[in-house]
Amino acid sequence: MQTAVLILAFLASFCHSHGMMCWPYIRAVPGDPQNGWTLARRRYNDQLGGGKCHGLLKSTTLTQPLKPGKTFIDYIMTATHQGNCSVYLDRGKGEELIGFDSKCGLYPTPPPYRSTIPITLPNGNYKAVIRWLYVTNNGGGELFDSCADIQVSTKGTNARTQDACNRTVSWWPATCSTGKTQCSFADGTSPSFQTCKGGYFYPLDCLPGSYCVTKNGQAVCQKIK
Repeated sequence: MQTAVLILAFLASFCHSHGMMCWPYIRAVPGDPQNGWTLARRRYNDQLGGGKCHGLLKSTTLTQPLKPGKTFIDYIMTATHQGNCSVYLDRGKGEELIGFDSKCGLYPTPPPYRSTIPITLPNGNYKAVIRWLYVTNNGGGELFDSCADIQVSTKGTNARTQDACNRTVSWWPATCSTGKTQCSFADGTSPSFQTCKGGYFYPLDCLPGSYCVTKNGQAVCQKIK
């Protein structure tokens, strides 16, 4: 019964939100992943202080160090309201456009749907913020964005799971102690795990070819032998 209620609440939230970036890992209000990422997918002027990144300040970098060069971001849409998507990089001196999709708000299949936008990360070693911005074209002028704190390194990797957006449709345990990590499912069967952030779990993925195992009470991604 409880599961059914949660699913209905998640589906109902689609009516009030249209999308979010799900890779790299974004800033989120503690507990929002357990609530179907409802706040993350809302128009960014609907909550908190409004403005860029939903008013959320710089946070812990959850994504592994990325490598300069060509890669892409993943996003999910829950309504097709036409419009375009831009991807910006801010290295501390203002935003620069690194990716664009003029038709991200149009898709041949019913929502929710997932897709990617190619981007190019400049050379060097630096910390930055990636911001995905969706501007609708349905007459309402709605704006949606997601921000991810990243680190770029020549020793980094752009490897990622095949469909990182799958994390947006899962339900996780409620509260936790800061620093706690746990596998999402039984040891050796799950390519994903959870880390405690702000008193609530945040879902993450192991790199391709790895599964989550528990060592010394903490979750560790281990390569498949």
